[in-house]
Amino acid sequence: MVAQVGDDQYTANNVSRALTPPAGIVITYIMKVLNPFVWFQNHSKKFKLFLEWMAHNRGGLPTWLETDPFDKEVGNTTDETVLFVDLGSTRGHQSIELRERFPTMSGRIVIQDQEHVISTVKPPHGIETMVYGFDTPQTVEGAKAYYVRMILHDYLDEQYRKILRNTIAAMTEDSVLLIDEVVLPEFGAAWRATL
Repeated sequence: MVAQVGDDQYTANNVSRALTPPAGIVITYIMKVLNPFVWFQNHSKKFKLFLEWMAHNRGGLPTWLETDPFDKEVGNTTDETVLFVDLGSTRGHQSIELRERFPTMSGRIVIQDQEHVISTVKPPHGIETMVYGFDTPQTVEGAKAYYVRMILHDYLDEQYRKILRNTIAAMTEDSVLLIDEVVLPEFGAAWRATL
C-alpha cells in the first residue's frame, strides 16, 4: 500500500494512490465503516478461507509455547482454575496446541471470538467456547493467562487500547497477558508481513 523510502519515512505507491482520496478517507472507511470482520459475516466462502489462513499463516515458525515457559509461569492450578483465555482465537488452534503440549495440566481453557466464528468451532480436549466481542468488558475474570495473537495490529490505536483495557480490568495479580504479534523490521518489511 505504501513504499518505505527511509526510517519512518513512507510515500504513496500506485496502489495507495488508486485507493486513497485526500486525507486517507478510504483506510478509515475500511477499518471503521466497512470493517473486514463484519464483511466476512456476509461472505461465508471467503470467511472459511480466512479461517484456514489464520490457522496456518505462521506454519513452520516457532510457536509461543517454544519460547515461553508457560507451565512455570502459571504455577499451581486446579480443575476449576481458568488457565488460559484465548481472545479472538478463530478455531482455537493455539489453545489446542497448549492442551496437547501440557495434557496433565489442570485448568480450564476458553476460546473467545465473535458468534459467527464460535458457531463454527468444535474444539477437542474439553476446551470451552465463548462468544465475546473486544469492545465489551472481559467476562472471564482472574484467568491465569489471557492470550492475544495477531489481533492488535488489525485495529486503530484507540481500538486496540480498549481491547487491552478490557482485558487488564479482568486480570488479578496472578494473571499474565501474553501478546503474540509479529515484530517487523524498521525498514524493508515484506508487504505480506504488514497485513
